[in-house]
Amino acid sequence: PGSKPQTWVPVGTEVVDEDGYLKRKVRDDAPPGMSRRNWEFVHRLVWEQHHGPIPPGHSVAFLNGDKSDIRIENLELITRRALMARNTVHNLPKPLAELVQLRGAIKRQINRRSRQHG
Repeated sequence: PGSKPQTWVPVGTEVVDEDGYLKRKVRDDAPPGMSRRNWEFVHRLVWEQHHGPIPPGHSVAFLNGDKSDIRIENLELITRRALMARNTVHNLPKPLAELVQLRGAIKRQINRRSRQHG
């Protein structure tokens, strides 16, 4: 008790998550089981440093699509609705959109059968 776990890192540590976003540890005092609250996305921190808090229902997006390019000139504030429209499968070329939908159908079938037999 009272010892820090092996995975502990100091405040200010930056890591790239599995989706390619840079995150920074900003605190060390989140309640047990809520350690993800100790981390913030760096692009959101940069936006807030220049423009203030991000309003509810909005997201900070990358203009050039490069998640590693965290310059203020490359960031824009958009509504979550606009972000969803930008990232929709319908913006993909038709063959790729069909593959994405087919993959989803296959995953649903696998999950359904796993629940039935699991």
